[in-house]
Amino acid sequence: MFMIVMSGVVIFLLSFMWFFAGLNKWQNRQYFLDSLGNYQLVPKVLLKPVAWALIILELLLAVVLLVPSLLFYSLLLSVVLLTIYSLAMAINLLRNRHYLDCGCSGVRQRISWWLVLRNALLVLMCLLLSQLYLPSTSNLWFLSVMTAIFVFIAHKTLIQLYNNHHNFMDWRVIED
Repeated sequence: MFMIVMSGVVIFLLSFMWFFAGLNKWQNRQYFLDSLGNYQLVPKVLLKPVAWALIILELLLAVVLLVPSLLFYSLLLSVVLLTIYSLAMAINLLRNRHYLDCGCSGVRQRISWWLVLRNALLVLMCLLLSQLYLPSTSNLWFLSVMTAIFVFIAHKTLIQLYNNHHNFMDWRVIED
């Protein structure tokens, strides 16, 4: 039962991740378009269509991951998308272009090998989950959803506390 609940938690967290990543890209379309262009991997003429495709794909994945009959395919699509993102970051890191913003979500952060590793771990989780049997017992899914929501809120709270700390430190420097 523990594995089933944890599998459900991971699936819901993946769904949250894709939803908020896609939503942020949609809300900040120009910034995302600029970030995508900075990678210098997509021809300029294709930047807008590729940006829109990625936004739509991420938002679609957020929903499709929650459909049990499509779970296997949505996990594999997550693997493909995460692998593409990892390759894009790795190529630019190898080009010594570590100053680029990853364009991952609302938090601006430079690309790094840590982000490539994070994506590799997410790929591994998706591949493992695609091989597990995940029954759709409503009580277990409810418990998984509640646990995922708690973990997600805790994660966002920690990020906000971290950002507030740095904002406060910047403010103190200005005041002194």
